[in-house]
Amino acid sequence: MAESKQLALAEENLEEKKGLAIEFLEKVIGINLSDCTLNVTAFGNATISKEVNVHVEMTSQWGSATVIVTFIEDVVQDVVFHPRPLPSWLWIEETEDALSAMRRIMYNYEQYFDPSYAALSQLLDQAMPNQDQMISSESFVLNITENGTHFHWVYLIGGLTVFSPLGIVLSENGHVEVFVNRWGIYKIGSTTIGITEQQAINIASHYAQIYATENQRTIKSTNAELLYEKDFYGIRGDYLYTYYPFWFINVYFEPLGNETIGVYGYLVYMFADNGQIMVATPLIYNTYYSGQSNYLPMTVGMVIVGALVTTVSALVYKRNHRKSRVK
Repeated sequence: MAESKQLALAEENLEEKKGLAIEFLEKVIGINLSDCTLNVTAFGNATISKEVNVHVEMTSQWGSATVIVTFIEDVVQDVVFHPRPLPSWLWIEETEDALSAMRRIMYNYEQYFDPSYAALSQLLDQAMPNQDQMISSESFVLNITENGTHFHWVYLIGGLTVFSPLGIVLSENGHVEVFVNRWGIYKIGSTTIGITEQQAINIASHYAQIYATENQRTIKSTNAELLYEKDFYGIRGDYLYTYYPFWFINVYFEPLGNETIGVYGYLVYMFADNGQIMVATPLIYNTYYSGQSNYLPMTVGMVIVGALVTTVSALVYKRNHRKSRVK
């Protein structure tokens, strides 16, 4: 009985997502569905997983096209168009300049789906049409590129990049080609910085010194960076959608010589609010050690597992390239 009730709720949820997808495509994206025959299907069990994909197949006398709308709970995460760009007969507005189209899209999103998007759209008030530009507020940076057709927001806390809440690419005619959304999906687990930089360095140095002593290595230098990242291992629960402040500490060892591969330091990745360790692992790379390597290091953990190597390499890469996104 309980299982059948759960299945009924899941079906109801999928039907609801179909309706939301149609409303989103018409009111926000600006697609004209009135002259189309629609075949709408939804996949995913929202009672178990947060993700639901809605496939909208549109057919008319002029041809056919498909749009896939992905929801996380009730929030649109991605929209994929086949073909891309969609044919001109599908659009409500035949042509529109990109900035006007972007303002309309954001206004409609606020009105029909989520008023909190006003925090993002207000930066458009300062934008100039057909120009590359960067517009900033206390919490957001809006980068407009490709002659005013690509719009990319960055979310900041205390001047630190947290994540990219929204990215939309428009054609020269003002039609949406790419829609990637994270606003309303990603959450902030904490903004408290309870561990100072020096405390973080001291904690990391303790782990690094144990390794150095056991392997006859000498610590050369240490640096620390504060950043926001996901809890990849689910130490504090949700590992997909919640961001926390972390201290990212690299402890470098004196080189052993002109080695082509070897451990050159130690990485400790800890929650900045309470000092809890997420990653503590030696660092290894495959090039001559210069002390200022620009190569992406690989990692070998105290227990070697593929997931750790992949995750920590991604963290190192993101840390090394994060500053290039927001100047």
